[in-house]
Amino acid sequence: MPKTEMLGTEVARGQVLPEWIDINNHMNVAYYVLAFDQGVDPTTCLRSIRVSTFYGVTLV
Repeated sequence: MPKTEMLGTEVARGQVLPEWIDINNHMNVAYYVLAFDQGVDPTTCLRSIRVSTFYGVTLV
């Protein structure tokens, strides 16, 4: 399979802030949760798996 076929859908772009980097010059694990939380819109994710309602709320 060509590499281009393996690419997913880009849902967000962001930047790793300097204060997120630990003394080993790696992104601190705690900030991964923050980055994913900020980068993923729950409604978009649910629609992508064809969920139209979530806890009784209709997604528009």
